[in-house]
Amino acid sequence: MTDEGYAALVMDLDLERYEMEIEDPAKFQQKLILRMDRRLQMPYYVLFEKRIPRKVMFFGSREAMLAKLYGNLERFLELYS
Repeated sequence: MTDEGYAALVMDLDLERYEMEIEDPAKFQQKLILRMDRRLQMPYYVLFEKRIPRKVMFFGSREAMLAKLYGNLERFLELYS
């Protein structure tokens, strides 16, 4: 999702969002974003600080809850369908 899309969902529509910290930004690669695009049903946003990914903002409560339960975004995406 783009910065503008994220701002519209948060500020204009006031949608609830759930955040998950990215534990190891060095392992967060483009292929993980592609896997998120393919697997997740609800929108998400990756928050970057100085070009380093820091958090994933989920707009789906079910997906956010499951990702937090797994504790590892990559493992969650492997098992989630």
